Amino acid sequence: MIKYILLIILSFSIAASEYTRPSDYAEFTVVIDASIDDVWAYNSKNENARKWSTYFYKIVSCPISECPWNANLKQSDIGFTRRCFRRADEKGTFWDETTTKIEKNKDQYYKQIRAYNFNEFMDIFNYNEKGEFLVEQIYKKLGENKTSLTFRSGYIERDELEKETSSFNYFMWKQIFRFITKRSVTNTFKWNLQNIKAHIEQGSNYKQVHPYSDDDSDFY
Repeated sequence: MIKYILLIILSFSIAASEYTRPSDYAEFTVVIDASIDDVWAYNSKNENARKWSTYFYKIVSCPISECPWNANLKQSDIGFTRRCFRRADEKGTFWDETTTKIEKNKDQYYKQIRAYNFNEFMDIFNYNEKGEFLVEQIYKKLGENKTSLTFRSGYIERDELEKETSSFNYFMWKQIFRFITKRSVTNTFKWNLQNIKAHIEQGSNYKQVHPYSDDDSDFY
C-alpha cells in the first residue's frame, strides 16, 4: 500500500512539471470555423483521435495498473496519461503522453504535453529508453466562431529529461530531428489538423481528408 501511494506521489510530481519550450520544433496551424471552447472540447476526447489521426491508430487511457494516478483524473486534467498505439493490434510502436500544463485565458488556451516511453520508435542512441518530446497545443480565439489551432513539438531539453542521457546521444537526436523527423512531424501535424478542421466543421457529414496509414514510408 505504501509503495502504491509513493508511486502516485512520484507520478504527480513528474506530471506537474513545466518544460522549457524547444528552440527547434515542428509546427503547423489551421483556422477552424468553430468556437474556441468547441475546438478545445473536441481535442480533449481520446475517442476523437481515431477520426483524425493519420499516424497513430488510436489513443487510450494508460492502464491503471501502470498509471494509477489516472484513476482520480479526467482525460482533460493535468497529470492524466494516455497511450498512443501506432497500429490497430497494439503491437509494435506505442508511446505515452502526459498533460503537464494547461492555461486558459480570455482569448487563448494552451496545453503542454510530455511524450515519452517510446517503444520500437527509434531504437538508436538510447532514444526508446530516454527520448522525450514536448508537444504543445495552442488555441487562439479569432472570433465567436473562429479559432486558430497550432500543434508544435520538439525535444525536451537535455537537462529536463527524466532519464539522464549523454551529450553525444542528445546531439544525435537533435540532428535526426533537424534533418529527418522535423519534416515528417510537420507533415503529420498538417494532415491531422486538416482532418480536425474538417470534422469539427462538417459534423455528421465528415469525410476524412487524409486517411490513416500503417505504412511508415508514407511519413518519411
